[in-house]
Amino acid sequence: MGCSGRGEMCHGLAASVKNGVDFVLPVQNCLIHMYDCFGVIDYAAKVFAEMSQRDLISWNSLVDGCVRVGNLRAAHQLFDAMTERNVVSWNIMIGGYSKSGNPGCSLKLFREMGKSGFRGSDTTMVSVLTACGKSARLKEVRFMGLSSGLQKNLM
Repeated sequence: MGCSGRGEMCHGLAASVKNGVDFVLPVQNCLIHMYDCFGVIDYAAKVFAEMSQRDLISWNSLVDGCVRVGNLRAAHQLFDAMTERNVVSWNIMIGGYSKSGNPGCSLKLFREMGKSGFRGSDTTMVSVLTACGKSARLKEVRFMGLSSGLQKNLM
């Protein structure tokens, strides 16, 4: 039995335990993450859809899963539907576009992130620098306010 089969077995056990612990928010979030790690997005989406309550971890996990399997359209639709975001949410999308060969979308999202009042983390900086490099926009680093953040982080 493979890893995903064992994961499904664990999910089944969680559902059969008295009072169904598979309806407890942290357990549901773990199930989404597990299915994402196995690349079984349909199951992750099913758990997400059946949740009576969702938190930021629920949303980020499903968005990350969509990015992992290369479904950036679905990831971006989920991202747009989020009522609350954090730096992790932005990093998932910025990094996803950067890794998928769409650096322009990464840079656009980075600008939107700044306009939304979020400051990037070290992870953000790596993704944005990668996007700048892939799109031959290294001069843009200075104009995006990255140079001061990089100096601070490198010292």
